[in-house]
Amino acid sequence: QVLLRVSEMVCELPQLREMDINPIIVDEHGAVAVDARIVIGPAAQTSPGRAGRYGHLAILPYPARYEQLWPLKGGGEYTVR
Repeated sequence: QVLLRVSEMVCELPQLREMDINPIIVDEHGAVAVDARIVIGPAAQTSPGRAGRYGHLAILPYPARYEQLWPLKGGGEYTVR
């Protein structure tokens, strides 16, 4: 979950320049960032086109419309892309 949330921040905040989270303590109850430093700058200028709002990224996020959750026989689920 921590990696997913950091990835979402990078995708949605083109003005994010640096992020240092250290340490992150993870246990069966979740994760806690003990210390974090984030540097914000001016939003990058992007050209309109295929990338749209993700023009600041080298690799575009996987389109959510192509993701599906499928059930597992024993319970739970998995993501199909």
